[in-house]
Amino acid sequence: MMEHAEVEALKQRIRELEQNTCDCRRIKQDFDHQKQTLDIVLKIAADCIHTSLEKIPETIQSSLARIGEFTGADRAYVFDYDFDKNIGVNTFEWCRKGVEPQIHHLQATPLEAVSEWVEIHRKGDPMIIPDVSALPRGNLKEILEIQQIKSLAAVPIYDDDRLDGFAGFDSVHPFHSYSDREVELLKIFVSLLISLNKRRHAQDVWSRLTAILESTSDLVFTATPDAQLTYLNRAGRIMVGWDADESLDGRLIDDLHSGGVLERIKSEGMTAARDNGSWKGETAVLHRNGRQVPVSQVILGHSSEKGDVAFYSTIMRDISDRVRMETALRKSEEKFRGLYISMGEGMALHKLVYDPSGRAVNYVLLDVNPAYETITGLQADIVRGQQATDVYETDQAPFLDIYAKVAATGQPKRFEIHYAPMDKYLRINAFSPARNQFATVFEDITQQKQAEVEQKKLHAQLLQAQKMESIGRLAGGVAHDFNNMLNIILGYSELSLKKLDPADPLYGRLQKIHHAADRSAGITRQLLAFARKQTITPRILDINQTLEGMLKMLRRVIGENIDLVWKPGKKLQHLKMDPVQIDQILANLCINARDAIADVGKVSIETDMVYIDESYCQNNAAFIPGHYILLTVSDNGCGMNAHTLDNLFEPFFTTKQKGKGTGLGLSTVYGIVRQNNGFIHVYSESGRGATFRIYLPPHQTASADSPEPDIIDIPTGNGETILIVEDEAVNLEMLGSMLNQLNYQVLTAEKPSQAMDLCRTHTGIIALMITDVVMPEMNGKDLAVQVTGLAPDIRILFMSGYAVNVIADQGVLDENIPFLEKPFSLLTLARKIRQVLAMPRPEVPA
Repeated sequence: MMEHAEVEALKQRIRELEQNTCDCRRIKQDFDHQKQTLDIVLKIAADCIHTSLEKIPETIQSSLARIGEFTGADRAYVFDYDFDKNIGVNTFEWCRKGVEPQIHHLQATPLEAVSEWVEIHRKGDPMIIPDVSALPRGNLKEILEIQQIKSLAAVPIYDDDRLDGFAGFDSVHPFHSYSDREVELLKIFVSLLISLNKRRHAQDVWSRLTAILESTSDLVFTATPDAQLTYLNRAGRIMVGWDADESLDGRLIDDLHSGGVLERIKSEGMTAARDNGSWKGETAVLHRNGRQVPVSQVILGHSSEKGDVAFYSTIMRDISDRVRMETALRKSEEKFRGLYISMGEGMALHKLVYDPSGRAVNYVLLDVNPAYETITGLQADIVRGQQATDVYETDQAPFLDIYAKVAATGQPKRFEIHYAPMDKYLRINAFSPARNQFATVFEDITQQKQAEVEQKKLHAQLLQAQKMESIGRLAGGVAHDFNNMLNIILGYSELSLKKLDPADPLYGRLQKIHHAADRSAGITRQLLAFARKQTITPRILDINQTLEGMLKMLRRVIGENIDLVWKPGKKLQHLKMDPVQIDQILANLCINARDAIADVGKVSIETDMVYIDESYCQNNAAFIPGHYILLTVSDNGCGMNAHTLDNLFEPFFTTKQKGKGTGLGLSTVYGIVRQNNGFIHVYSESGRGATFRIYLPPHQTASADSPEPDIIDIPTGNGETILIVEDEAVNLEMLGSMLNQLNYQVLTAEKPSQAMDLCRTHTGIIALMITDVVMPEMNGKDLAVQVTGLAPDIRILFMSGYAVNVIADQGVLDENIPFLEKPFSLLTLARKIRQVLAMPRPEVPA
């Protein structure tokens, strides 16, 4: 029998042998497992390396199946993180037979729900969960339990330090604790997966790039550093006339360019692309038929890892249409630039200026043409680039609201306006050629407007004359028929009176009828005088003698409270006229003057010899050039307003109280004057009296005292400067034209303040100031005091539509001051100016 110790030793040996056997078995199992793992890795790697781009999804799917089977997982999948959309997407999934797929549930999983996974994966660590039930309560545990997952391994997928997602493996039946070797296998799979994705991405990029290059209409080619062509797209082949399948072997950049263009590309373009990375310019590419196609070209230099140029690429765009358009545009611009410069209308281009709120507050003048300079008097070099408020010296840019609307809506605007700073009427066309810009084409229509005013004035005078003629014909016919009936009434009443006893009651009644008929006969005589149909007996007479014979009677008519002044002219020609008519004219005018004076006052009667020239007749349609005897009757009474002046000579028109007048007095005067081929002019303002001027043609005799108008000596100036101050624009322009015709330099002012500014700023000598007496701001007398203080040597000539004695009586002017009564002829003006300029420097009116 064996000893007890031997038995124990033998048992121990047996146990060691059994242990060694188990260790050998484990080693063998471990070796077999490593070999299987290596086989799978090599198989997957071989599949990934040799698979085509089209079969990459299939390769990923089969690799997931191999690893899942090998690790004993129930599911294997790829999960992408989309951080832009903040969701996770299950892109690939393999499931063991009998396990329900989850890919359709995991297409938009919020990343907040798996935030724990994301944070672990951001660190680059895999997530291993042997027992899901052991997890704390939360989103992660709920998501896994919903999918019936018992165990999980999730390895992050990184691509160039960018977390793209993870590869996941889970068990839904048994619990599974993933070994380090299994985790390492998963990491190897992830690496291969990243490689496949890079290949797929690169291929996608190249495919998209190729599709883009082949679909573009621009020429694109690549070339080696030594100018060998390696790629030319479809559009490029068409542009140079090469076939679609024509080989590029042996082709050089030299085949695409020629002459100086090729030399420039190599010396300038490729050098700049090599040194700076890029170059661009306009060149030309050579077509197979020899035609040069103009192109816009960009050359890029692509560097290798060593830093030198690996290859060149270039893009060329056909600019033939643009070149043709630019050529046509240049020719068009040259053509229209010529029109722009030579056109008679002013033209200016502007750009609006806006405040922070978007409201237009000003505009800048970008360009103006020569006609702009002519019309505005502003120099182009000065106004270009300047704001309108500075150019026109105003607080607000002219017509800004209109121009801002044109620029905003694009709708053109045409308007006419008087621009006061330039004293011009302008016709303006505004349109918008570009965003926030507007252009104006304008013309000076001042003369046209003034001509229209004059035309309206002459038309009104013509209508008035026609109306008076019509009324005259009507009045003459009525008076003629009425006279016939009055003759019957007067005759029968007179016969009846002779047969009746004065004591008879009918006698007194017949006397009243006879008296009324006699008065009516007087009215008809006035109507006939107005109609120029009264019976007259003209004879040759001296008008001064005729008027002097009436003065005593006139003084009784107007009353002792009114001073009657008689100022006969000298060397007057004779007049052929019925003296009774002169009596009628003077009596009617003096009675009207008396009625216009409320208390004390003055009535002046003057005569003179005047010449009416063409310039005066242009503004007075009824006048005819020639010599005239002038009879002036003026008063310092209440004057007349515009309405009264317009209706002054109409029959039965009166401003007197009822029963104080028939309204035929001035109608009679008008008719007598027109019957004797004369003219009448009235000047009056409310509160400033009235002046009647009657022009009567002298009796034509072969006298040396009556020179013909065409041999009249009209004295002219020697270029002296004369300042005109007149508040009526039409009169101001007419007087300026007359002075220019008389060889004088003219300065004009519509207001006394403008006249004083001209005296301060004018650099030359102002020889004479002709000023109206009654004006806004101040009268002519006060202006003369101011002006002579600025220019002591200046002469002063006053003018007014009132007679000089009326002006003097109103305290406006002394009677001994040089004075010119409106209206006046060119001859009268010329002689008066020479007379005043020859006088010593006058005293300033006190």
